[in-house]
Amino acid sequence: MKKRKVVILGHAVSDERGKSSGGKPGNQTGNELRFQEWYLRAKGWTDVLRAKKKSLRKKIASAIQCLVRNPRIGYDQKQRTTLYREAYNVKWDLSKISVPCSTDCSALESVALNACGVKVSKDIYTGDMVEKIMETGEFHDLTGKEYTQTSDNLEVGDILVGPGHTATVVEVKEMLVLERTLRYVSGALLTGDDVKELQKILKSLGLYNDKKDGIFGVNTERAVIAYQKAHGLTPDGVVGKNTATSLGFAWK
Repeated sequence: MKKRKVVILGHAVSDERGKSSGGKPGNQTGNELRFQEWYLRAKGWTDVLRAKKKSLRKKIASAIQCLVRNPRIGYDQKQRTTLYREAYNVKWDLSKISVPCSTDCSALESVALNACGVKVSKDIYTGDMVEKIMETGEFHDLTGKEYTQTSDNLEVGDILVGPGHTATVVEVKEMLVLERTLRYVSGALLTGDDVKELQKILKSLGLYNDKKDGIFGVNTERAVIAYQKAHGLTPDGVVGKNTATSLGFAWK
């Protein structure tokens, strides 16, 4: 199987209805704040803010990861500073945020930075955040196409900014690429190294107890369904894009 470099972003996107405001506090769907592979926005990225100290970059990435993983934090532009309030109340120990609250993409960055000791206003937004963050003296502003138009030169902790949105690189890794959809086909069973890798992952999770033989049989399908049910995915036993990426594959 092929491998490729994958850059993972952490960011706040929309409320549980896909709207900018009016939703409930907390991450109702698990997708209001989320991780996803780097993408080139239709409106583009204009700046990449990179902390001068590598130690700060790692702290920023860890802070964003902690925030995105907290189900009590949701998205709402009109309540965007309630996350800041809760972070302040727990003295910036982000792991202790327990009250349902909300943020938006830029307010999320503000909380992460303050938790890392970089003082910026809770009111920064994408229109002024490059200026305000650069005023701290802790960052480089990278604007070349080699940073804004491709993920090839991005590093963990980089803050991407574009018109109306911002996101942070939380992980850069090599991932196996799944180049086809995997499913159970009676009478014509799929075989291959990709199926064997799938079985290895499912076995490590305690969901598959048969041989890692690279044959997508009934037991492999059952294990996939069990995984899908446990992770809020459509339990159809088919390893397509959503299930593949959830399992840790890069999609074709």
